[in-house]
Amino acid sequence: MRRAAATDAPALLIGETGTEREGIARFMHEQSSFREGAFQAIRCSDGDRVSHAVQMHLAMTETSEKPGTLFFDGLEELNAISAHSIAELANLRRASHKRCRIAATTTPEGLATIRDNIFEPLLHSFPLSLQIPPLRLRQQDLVRMADDTLNRIRVRYGRVAILDETAANAVAGYSWPGNAVELEYRIESTLLKTDDRILTAASFDLPSADSRRNGNAGLPIRAARDAVEREVIVKALASTHGNISHAARLVGVSRPTLHALLQKFGLDAATFR
Repeated sequence: MRRAAATDAPALLIGETGTEREGIARFMHEQSSFREGAFQAIRCSDGDRVSHAVQMHLAMTETSEKPGTLFFDGLEELNAISAHSIAELANLRRASHKRCRIAATTTPEGLATIRDNIFEPLLHSFPLSLQIPPLRLRQQDLVRMADDTLNRIRVRYGRVAILDETAANAVAGYSWPGNAVELEYRIESTLLKTDDRILTAASFDLPSADSRRNGNAGLPIRAARDAVEREVIVKALASTHGNISHAARLVGVSRPTLHALLQKFGLDAATFR
């Protein structure tokens, strides 16, 4: 990841929802030569914002402003015009001495959508392509990631807490359909509802293997993922009393991304106030 961050090549981050693609893009920005410039996150479903951001960055290549990173979230949601604009920016970036860093995300399913329905040459504008594996394929890292997440969150709340062996086994045995976002949500919500210093499997109340098999029988992977994602968003809105900014930070996405998810799941933040 650090090696990829050290380049100025446009980067495409491919991963399921919840794999912290934006967080990885921010890390790459902070480790790159563009870190003194701004990191601007744009939801690709907002065609007007995409066009405006592209024009602004085209103008920046002709000024003394410090170039930063332009992050396009969800390439599969682009319209054809916006896709052409991003490809044009990427091509001009290669010829400019005052280049901006371009990063973007899509899902594994989104790649097919781009190739079939939008603008396949757009993918050729991203010579650096990074596959972000879901947590269910990173079982050897799960306990370490949970410990790291717990340490970061407990410091935020001034708490002392550790995972015991039963909690570590539960974390390692769960499939985490919501990926890193669900991991952070469950750890933070557990800390908020208990004063225990030693967190056990019971503290997390993760679904057992049997209940997952019964509860998700016949449920497609995408539908199961959406169900978990919606639950995470609902609980974030409830705990922040419908505050979009706070809920977005809690879930680990940008405000535009959360707005898009609220629309996707038919949720209204006002009902939580």
